[in-house]
Amino acid sequence: CVCVRGDIRDEKTATTTTFGASTTTQYYSQQIILTAQVNPNLVSGVSATGSVQLKDGATIIGFGSLSSGQASLNTSSLRIGTHTLTAIYAGDTNYAGSTSAPLTVTVSKATPTITWANPPSITYGTLLWTTSQLNAVASVGGTVLAGTYNYTYNGGTSALGAVLPVGTYTLNVTFTPNNTTSYNSATASATITAPQATPTITWPTPAAITYGTP
Repeated sequence: CVCVRGDIRDEKTATTTTFGASTTTQYYSQQIILTAQVNPNLVSGVSATGSVQLKDGATIIGFGSLSSGQASLNTSSLRIGTHTLTAIYAGDTNYAGSTSAPLTVTVSKATPTITWANPPSITYGTLLWTTSQLNAVASVGGTVLAGTYNYTYNGGTSALGAVLPVGTYTLNVTFTPNNTTSYNSATASATITAPQATPTITWPTPAAITYGTP
């Protein structure tokens, strides 16, 4: 009897990597959650381990460690434009690597939010100024943006340094960001009242007079 001893080779189980995002149409600087799921092609009680490489085209944007076969990455670094994202699993001792289908994410300009409370009433003769009435703030996600604020009233009259006649007015502001590549301009309005001013009368006590003096 001739016995022939053959090599026993353990073949790794193939996997499928799926890839998704919390949104595929986001605004610049908005956080997006990327999630990859690695599943064995054969039924198994052992989850894939290791990490998943996340790429934007040929650029690596991060890694996610697998937990129960799933990995995620939060990012807000995607630039304006269309991105083709993929998740690449390198494999482990039990499972072979796999690459997800491409996922398209479009990033658009962000529009700032303008915070501007209605200023308190002013008396006639008060100059409108940036530290008191014209104090709008433009921000995105809590981050204040650098740019130019243009304040007007009465359909386009410049408000900075203006003295409003008595009445109630709608003030308007247009914010133009310095970074026009990533952010849109934004507008807002506020209401202000200019009531009549009450004059102050100065009248010193007259000197004493003698009887008969007109």
